[in-house]
Amino acid sequence: GFYAHVDLVEYDDAESAEDWARQLAVDQGYRLAFSYVRLDDYRASAIPTATLNKLRAGLAAVRDGGEGGLKIIMKCSYNFPTGSDYMNAQDASIDRVLQHIKQLAPIYDAYSDVIAIVQAGYVGAWGEWHSSSNDLTSEANKRRIYDALIAAVPADRMVQLRYPFDLMDVFYPAPVESEQAYNLPQTPQARTGFHNDCFLASDTDSGTYWPIERRDEAYNYLTSMTQYVAVGGETCAIDDTSGDGETPPRTDCPVALKELELFHWSYLNEYYHPDVIQQWRDQGCYNTIARKLGYRYHLKSVLIRARRFTKIGTGDEAVRLKVRMVIKNNGWAVPFNPRPAYLVVVHQETNAAVTIALTDDIRPVFPAAGRTKAFRSVSTLVDSQVVGERGLYELYLHLPDPAPGLATQPSASIRLANKEVWQQDNGHNLLGEITI
Repeated sequence: GFYAHVDLVEYDDAESAEDWARQLAVDQGYRLAFSYVRLDDYRASAIPTATLNKLRAGLAAVRDGGEGGLKIIMKCSYNFPTGSDYMNAQDASIDRVLQHIKQLAPIYDAYSDVIAIVQAGYVGAWGEWHSSSNDLTSEANKRRIYDALIAAVPADRMVQLRYPFDLMDVFYPAPVESEQAYNLPQTPQARTGFHNDCFLASDTDSGTYWPIERRDEAYNYLTSMTQYVAVGGETCAIDDTSGDGETPPRTDCPVALKELELFHWSYLNEYYHPDVIQQWRDQGCYNTIARKLGYRYHLKSVLIRARRFTKIGTGDEAVRLKVRMVIKNNGWAVPFNPRPAYLVVVHQETNAAVTIALTDDIRPVFPAAGRTKAFRSVSTLVDSQVVGERGLYELYLHLPDPAPGLATQPSASIRLANKEVWQQDNGHNLLGEITI
């Protein structure tokens, strides 16, 4: 969806930090917040322990104050220039960058439950991998930084690169394919996404697709790759380069909707560029964008069957439970982090409940963006409440956050887009009922 901005090291006390996290997640309904981690003062030194502790405290505040519903898009940078000053922006030496990544690795790991994704950062102006003052944009240094970062970030989280030609020319000549996208452990390529921080600003998106002669090549690569990895970013200006009177500006709604769908966008900055966001409101596509960013699962139909039988050889009574769900993904993307699925079977009178694991990761088995897909599950239950308690049962689909500390948080669970299925108290989605 759309994201807000936070400064993870701004607050000196936990209560204030938790208050802003709660305000974003609970009061305003944000699920993502972007945070720069500014390292300007440490270009020539290690990151001090006090700064690392403030970062830990900020992420802990997201965990505690966000009530499981807020995650961070995180990027480190040594500068934040304004206007044309970006050409003079200062970053750090390659050895210093690698030292800082090593220092931050334990934080990436300890707070991975509230980190949605890590943008590569560190290099050049705004950490956007251009205009480096220390030759960090050489191919050799790009490789060293990427390798260090993909190793430092936990294996169930992605890293996003800024430029498609870095993906294509430096790291991975062929886009990731379905066969390797979700295999565990995921390869570095399967964990590498793309962020565009000048979306639609010009025919090259302000250099994102430069040289323009290769734009079609990049489009084809990204169209394929982004089915499986995370894409997000922000706009940076109204497009004023399409002035022939026939070609609409790229920032107009028709082009925006087309490219957001084409590249399977999951998130966008709601506050930048304000003129672009306002234009989308004025032209009538803002609500569509808000609704379709990321995934949006809608239960089209569900068939539930249950049969009691006696197991041959043991004489034990058992229940065979079959569930077939047809789900449509009305969003532009799929979840970019792993997400398990459970079937919860609850006796209507006694509240006796059984939880059945359906899959460790819904990404390869639930529908892709814009698709409809059937999901089937067959479970044999022995020596359980369902076997012992005859009667009417309600069935729920539970899509919790896999992190142990967030698994029981309703706001951390995926909510189906259907009306009247969401259970606010536990984060379950009602499928139906059956007598067993």
